[in-house]
Amino acid sequence: MSCKLRSSYTIKAGDTLYLIAQRELGNGDRWHEIMKPNGSPFTEAESGNLQVGQQICLPKNGSTSGSSGEGFASIVSRESYEAISRIVTDCIATRAL
Repeated sequence: MSCKLRSSYTIKAGDTLYLIAQRELGNGDRWHEIMKPNGSPFTEAESGNLQVGQQICLPKNGSTSGSSGEGFASIVSRESYEAISRIVTDCIATRAL
């Protein structure tokens, strides 16, 4: 499937949804606006399991979420957010085994 109403993006090594949203949308807190090609959102587990070469869909330019930016990620550094994200992802993966 392709991104019909959105811009497509191909995952590169080291990408996270937070970093992609920061770079492409101007605000890492907007990572939840990034969708899978079928139009469904990423779950927390899926967001931590991106594959190089995977296609994702970004909102078209000018699209905003209306968020005030007062969420969790706005009060911690990007590095802290990513570290917490890795820990949570590892915990979820461990439970799945």
